[in-house]
Amino acid sequence: MRVSRVLALTMSSLRFHATGIVRASLEETFAWWTDLREDDAGRVMPPLRKRRILRKSPGETVTEDRWSIFGIPMRTRATLRPRPPDGWEVTSVLRAGTAKDAVRLTTVPEGTRVAMALVMDLRWPWSWAARVLQPALARLFQEDLEAVNRSLEASLHGNPNRSASGLKERNG
Repeated sequence: MRVSRVLALTMSSLRFHATGIVRASLEETFAWWTDLREDDAGRVMPPLRKRRILRKSPGETVTEDRWSIFGIPMRTRATLRPRPPDGWEVTSVLRAGTAKDAVRLTTVPEGTRVAMALVMDLRWPWSWAARVLQPALARLFQEDLEAVNRSLEASLHGNPNRSASGLKERNG
């Protein structure tokens, strides 16, 4: 009982939501967002500095990612599990704790709505820092979602880094 009480005092959950609309079909959006690649770093999501694919199968992709958020270097081990045709989940383990991101897609007249719900369970002192930075983190997560959606849209309009079918192409 004492251990769980201490754990409860040292862990803190934060919730974030981000939503955006991408001018692409639900199928294109699902394929593009769930096709994680090592060359995503620095191109698709701005804070992502390096990605290494550890394991990839139709049921899950496991990555080791290095990030820089507000200048603070971070490393995560993330597992993406597709939930076709309209969603996926990403569970991440980081030094500060864990994060779970559930993403749902819905078709709208403008294209596809991407809705992300992120729950972070963080240990002290990261929990305190994240609470202080919560408004800035919420903006960062929203901007990241919009950046990925813009990359997807660019791929549909002739950008050679991504294909229109939703599968990523290699440079060079």
